[in-house]
This record gives sequence, structure tokens and C-alpha cells, in this order.
Amino acid sequence: MARKLLVCCTALALLICPEVFAGDLFTNYSVPDGLVSNRIRSLAIDQAGNLWFGGKNNGAGRFDGSTLIEFTAANSGLSGAAIRDITLDSNGNVWFATSAGVSRFDGMDWVTYTSIDGLAGNNSFQIVEDAQGNMWIATQRGVSKYDGANWITYGEADGLGSQYVTSIFIDAEGNFWFGTKTAGVTRWDGFEWVIYDAENELGPTEVRAIAQDLQGNMWFGTRAKGVFKFDGISWTAYTTEDGLASNDVWGITVDQSGNMWFATYGGGLSMFDGSNWFSFSAEDGLADNSTNVIMLDDQGRLWIGSNDGLSMLSLKDALNEIFGKGELDAVAGRSNLPKFHSLSPSAPNPFNPSTEISYTVPEGGAVPVALKVFDSRGRLVRTLVKGIIEPGQYSVTWDGTDNSGRILSSGVYFYRMEASGFVMTRKMVLLK
Repeated sequence: MARKLLVCCTALALLICPEVFAGDLFTNYSVPDGLVSNRIRSLAIDQAGNLWFGGKNNGAGRFDGSTLIEFTAANSGLSGAAIRDITLDSNGNVWFATSAGVSRFDGMDWVTYTSIDGLAGNNSFQIVEDAQGNMWIATQRGVSKYDGANWITYGEADGLGSQYVTSIFIDAEGNFWFGTKTAGVTRWDGFEWVIYDAENELGPTEVRAIAQDLQGNMWFGTRAKGVFKFDGISWTAYTTEDGLASNDVWGITVDQSGNMWFATYGGGLSMFDGSNWFSFSAEDGLADNSTNVIMLDDQGRLWIGSNDGLSMLSLKDALNEIFGKGELDAVAGRSNLPKFHSLSPSAPNPFNPSTEISYTVPEGGAVPVALKVFDSRGRLVRTLVKGIIEPGQYSVTWDGTDNSGRILSSGVYFYRMEASGFVMTRKMVLLK
């Protein structure tokens, strides 16, 4: 069990206070404010609203709004000092990808997994949970899948483009995308492996970050080659020549409006609205231009981990700064009606007792829309929307009950939107 090595009430208490957005665009935190390290490599927020952050060589920290607790290899069961990724699973456990294996923390006890236990390699980079509750770990020696009892490792012999896997993403259709250090990205649908490493695709480059936008396009952040968009057929590359702040892209997230945000190494923060690029740098108040990770929370705040501290940016303030001081409600943009169908990630996720799901119907007239919730076995449990919907931006709250009003158990659920040829499915986790 971890000891509380450092307990303090510091400027980090501002993390939960909305008034910190007044004044400067960015609110920055560093070691004097309570961070475990100024070099922040990983970020996560758990169901209770605690902020977790991992340093390059100083372990991890958890902040609950008033108390900071540091976790290191010396005072806890954390396996390594370099925290590359922090992930929350559907049972509320916190997973850490470190330089010396993978650690799991249930709030009381620690468990560490290394190559001795079946992990492909101790040098791990990212952890993702699939719809069945299996944990997938990207390592220097392949990808490992852990079902809670058994380990399976996938490597080049199975179809991976390279053993050195730096990133993992599961898209809305359930396909796995594995970013590698030297061979672009590999897609796996559970049966067939496809490697995208040709020069007219990603090329033989390192893929550091993967995301999916609201239209289902895949985005890949690379080392030195900028960012790539893949629509399932064709590839589009964006670099500094197009407006990207730096060609080293370490993190990607998408906001509710469909804007893409990129944490770049050396150039600061970039945003792409589908037509135009905008950037924020240290001159604008960002803690440092060498950014490593970016995360959007359910309160509309962007968190950016850098080599010189943690920055927090109100999404509304950022969009006001970019688009002007006009009225910005749930979704900000340049026109009154959406241009396309979209289904946003639910927020919060994981959730208890309820979560909000947002979707759009584009200009052009009313269309039939169905938004349904399914359990992990594919059974329909709740119909949230069914009818003819006018163009606009909508949100609906799901309270974790089925169509009969019965409270459902904890677990993984899927919500699917069907509208005039548009179909998209996303995952959410109910925790109790």
C-alpha cells in the first residue's frame, strides 16, 4: 500500500475553481505548485474527478482538489519512474505504463506486471482497454493483451509492421490501430492485419499519437513528418508548411465542435478547424513549447503537459480568442447549422450515475435519427432518440437505466447513432 509521501494544499487547488479562467488565457502549474515534475508525460482524470499526472522521471501524482499524493517506486508499488501513460479501466483501476513494466492501482493495493509475468517488454508506452475489458499494452517488443489472467503477445510474425509499438487506438468500429517507431501504423480488425508504411501513406515513420474525429477519419501524429489524416481511402498530410506549429506531434484530441487539437514538440499547441490552422505558444502563456500530451476534460478544459509544467486552457476561452467574442454555447463554430453528422464522445466517461451524449444533424432538412445503447453482448438496452430531427446540435443524458427504467449494472456499453446513411458507434463505461 502506498504511503502519502507528500500531502499539501497548494496552487493546484485552483484546478477545480472555474474563476481561474479569468485573466490570462492559460493557467500554469509547476513543481512549486505541487507537481511531481515539470516534465509531464501523461494525464488522466478518474471517475471521482481526481487529476492524475505522470512525470518523465519522477513517478506520478494524484490531486483531488485539495490534497496531492505523490507515488514513486520508493514509496509505492509503481514499477518505474518514467510514466508514459495513465489509463483508467472500467473497474476503476488506474494503470501506469512505465519504463520498467506496467503497474495497476485499485486505490489500495498495487500490482506490477513485467516480462516475467508475460508482458511483451518492460519498456511500455500506452495502455488501452477494449470493449471486453481486456487491457492492451504497447511495448518495445510488441503488443500485449491481458484478460485478467492470461497474456497474449502480438509481434511482426503476427502481422505488426514493427515490434516497437509506441501507440494504440481502438476506433468506433472496433478496429485496432498500432503506431510503431519505424513502420508507420498497422490496423487490425481481429482477423486481418494491414500495414500503412508506404510513402504515399504514412511512410516508414514513428507514430506517436492516434485519434479519430467526429466524421470517423483517423489522425496520426508523427515524429518529424507532421500529422496525417486517413479517411479510409486517401491520406492527407499536414506540416508546418500548412500551418502546423511543429512537425513533431506528440498528442491529439478532438473537441465537441470537431476541431482537432495537437500537442507539438517545439511549437506549442495547434488547432485545426477543417480549413484553418491556429497556434498557441509560450508567448501566449503556454508553459512551454515542447508539449507531450493533451487531454480534454468533461468541463471543457484542455490540459497540456509540457517539458516545463502543466497548462490548463478553457476551451471556450480558446475558441473565443480564435473566432472572436461571439456567443459560444455547447458547440462553438462559424455557422449556425452543422455541416455534417457527428456523434461526440460521452462525457463524463467513465460515468456514474449519468453521462451526456451530443450529436449533430447537418443543414439540409430534417432526417430520421436513432440513438441507441447496447450492452457488451450487443443487446439493445435503451433507445435515447428515435424520430425525425431537424438540423442542429443536440445532447441527451443517459442515466444508466434500460427502456423499462431498471438500473443497469456496471460495465462497458455502446451507443450507436444512425441517421440518413450516417452510422457511428462509440463506447462508454458505467461505474458503480
